[in-house]
Amino acid sequence: MADSSPARLLAPIALAVFFVAVMIVVVSSDSEPTVPPGATTAAEIRPARLPPRTYLVRPGETLTTISEKFAIPLARLRALNPDVDPQSLRAGRRIKLRR
Repeated sequence: MADSSPARLLAPIALAVFFVAVMIVVVSSDSEPTVPPGATTAAEIRPARLPPRTYLVRPGETLTTISEKFAIPLARLRALNPDVDPQSLRAGRRIKLRR
């Protein structure tokens, strides 16, 4: 007498579905990753350049704008230039950006 149980048909179907799912994962992982427009790739990353040792203040600049321009924390600029009063920073003044 033949066993016509639905479980007997379910096992081969589940095995086929599993095999197809594994193949989809393997094939999709072989493709190169896509980079969204505007994203930075490894080839575009350059080593950071050190700022100059000193900087000549231009008219209208503040310690804050200078720290943003050179990506130096404001606290670091103040520590490097303890004699500079941020409120009376004048154009033509030379300040230290690094040791």
